[in-house]
Amino acid sequence: MPSPTEGWISGLSKAGRVDVEVGLAVSGGVDSMALAALCVRMNQKWEHINTHLRIDPELRLKLRFTAFIVDHGLRIGSDEEARQVKSNLAKIGIYDSRILKLSWKDHEGDPSKLPNLESLARKYRYQALGRACRDHDIDTLLLGHHADDQVETVMMRLVKGHRGKGLGGIKPSSVIPECEGIYGVHESGQAIELVASRLTMQGSSELPIKIESGGVHIYRPLLDFPKQKLISTCKSHGAEWVTDATNADPTLTSRNAIRYMYEKPNKLPRALSVTRILALARHFQKAERRREEAVVELLTKVKLMNFDTRRGTLRVVFPPIPDDQVERQTIAAMVLRRVVLWVTPHPIVDLLSLIGTAVKTIFPSPAREAMSGSSEERPKPFNAAGVFFYPLPTPEPSSATESSTSAPPITWFLSREPHRQFGRDLEPHIVRGFSELPNIKTAVYWKSIESRWFLYDNRWWLNIKNGMSGGRLMVRNFRPDDSPQLKEGLDYAELSLLNKALRTVNGDDRWRAGLPIVVWRPRGRQEDQVVGLPTLDIRKPGFAYVSWSCTYKKVDFADLGLEAVKVDSKSLESGFYPSQKVIHISRGAGEAPPIAYHPTDRKPREEREPQLPRVRWINTD
Repeated sequence: MPSPTEGWISGLSKAGRVDVEVGLAVSGGVDSMALAALCVRMNQKWEHINTHLRIDPELRLKLRFTAFIVDHGLRIGSDEEARQVKSNLAKIGIYDSRILKLSWKDHEGDPSKLPNLESLARKYRYQALGRACRDHDIDTLLLGHHADDQVETVMMRLVKGHRGKGLGGIKPSSVIPECEGIYGVHESGQAIELVASRLTMQGSSELPIKIESGGVHIYRPLLDFPKQKLISTCKSHGAEWVTDATNADPTLTSRNAIRYMYEKPNKLPRALSVTRILALARHFQKAERRREEAVVELLTKVKLMNFDTRRGTLRVVFPPIPDDQVERQTIAAMVLRRVVLWVTPHPIVDLLSLIGTAVKTIFPSPAREAMSGSSEERPKPFNAAGVFFYPLPTPEPSSATESSTSAPPITWFLSREPHRQFGRDLEPHIVRGFSELPNIKTAVYWKSIESRWFLYDNRWWLNIKNGMSGGRLMVRNFRPDDSPQLKEGLDYAELSLLNKALRTVNGDDRWRAGLPIVVWRPRGRQEDQVVGLPTLDIRKPGFAYVSWSCTYKKVDFADLGLEAVKVDSKSLESGFYPSQKVIHISRGAGEAPPIAYHPTDRKPREEREPQLPRVRWINTD
């Protein structure tokens, strides 16, 4: 049986990955140096297998590791220590390493005296690592967290009163944290098109706006192993490490205090022993996996009817959940959260925001309905987790037979929750123009990826070029008084397209409040001149110096076991949106997915890299 390490590499080869860039976050401590030493050993071991099996050199897997050393710049000599870490890495075979110096220029005085220093340092560290990975075309970052870190994390959460899922501790893999809104780092950078392979469509072949993919993922392959084991690994590989004296000060951070407490484990109650805390974490991890399995099973029964990336809306039919479902409310909320994340402006959706009205309305208890006789009542629209839930009218039965059967399931229309004053509570995004950048060359400015793309309302990535002068170009939310301006100067065809684009859903127009609109405010004026709707690609005449591109935030089709097919408008009911801007979501019956992914730049993540399993301990004896 191959070792887990060999299995990981073999899986990459079978997926067509023969040239893999991997980042290493290296602090210089014993944990990250042990990780670096094991990565070097893994490459050597696989090269030996390649040679022994006489594999064609062109087909051999090449793992290239780039180490990123973060210099927090919080103490004297930190820059010299970073250079020492770089030298230590070269001694064990990691020659490509980069030092990332954090900037504290936004904070006056001594940053080490900041009350929230620990959280700020974490935020800046991850953002520096994420940007470095993006700039080096790396989407996989390995971290050296180990079992002792897991114990400290669980203990910290116990002290803070966490319960349930939080006590599962550090996850073995995740999207890189603290990087929301950074293009190319957080779930973005590889926009994909969804192209139906079935040639049964009629009319326009125009596609919905592209959906983002990519971003940086982090993996922690050493979570099962104690620090003492990592020390032995470093010694056996001749890897030198540095010790941060601030980690030994129990008065500096809560984590340090817990670390100090565990230096004398014999004085701790048995219930707080390392063994018991790790067992507690595994217990909650196992419980969470059981919930996820139940959620995945229910998600296969969810019918996502239409997903509109230009308007950020979808139609969905939820399955009933039986009363005997274990943890029924929690499971229902988890199912709902997975769907809500497609359209909500909230980066994180708390289950508690869904367990009340949302779960009770969408997943009513069959037993309670039977007792109260309220199953025939039509549910009312409501807001939850930043989403407006609108129940679409149920078609009248076409025959007596149909009317005698149980009521058809409700189709819900989901859109962004209307703003409190219809578009006036979201801060406008100001798009800087060429004339506002006197100290920056225009070409350099537009080459910067973060100058081009920004995440608006946590739903659309917008890239707006502003060639105007003498005023301010802004992106804000659509308001009712924008409609008359939008219609001014449009010809018949353009006006017809606009009316279709802004069509109400059964007379309800609240979904429009979630649309981004570009406006121009001349200097010295308070009135906005409407430029256009970027996600609908509608622009008024007279603004030729303003252009845009847009993509929708990352949506995990595979996560829901779904397939995406673009449909013709004639197959949609009267009064719904034109399908050239709509993706129809369906679930195939044992057939190949009816879509093909076409990248704009690099290959999409599904083709570029499989999920990396946790790397078990490598026997180097």
